[in-house]
Amino acid sequence: MLFDQFVQEAWRDHAQDAKAVAARLRGARELMTTAAHASPLSRLIVHVFGEHLGDWDSGERELQRLQQHPLCAHDALAQSALRMAQAALQCARGLPIAVAT
Repeated sequence: MLFDQFVQEAWRDHAQDAKAVAARLRGARELMTTAAHASPLSRLIVHVFGEHLGDWDSGERELQRLQQHPLCAHDALAQSALRMAQAALQCARGLPIAVAT
């Protein structure tokens, strides 16, 4: 399956079965072919793990794994998207957000 197809299907399916989509998200890194995939994948992770399931810890772990992915580890845009996703997840969880100045 191609990454774009995966993302499209995950958005389509998440409202009916968020747990199944969360399980699929755990393997989505293998479909990545560019660092630009970090942004749409991180949005899905925050939405499904955080907003639908309230599984904050698993969402954090998935975002951390994405940060360490070889395509993302040294890409400034991917890292920025992932930091924003982590902040969104923390905010949805009700935690204070530290803002860098």
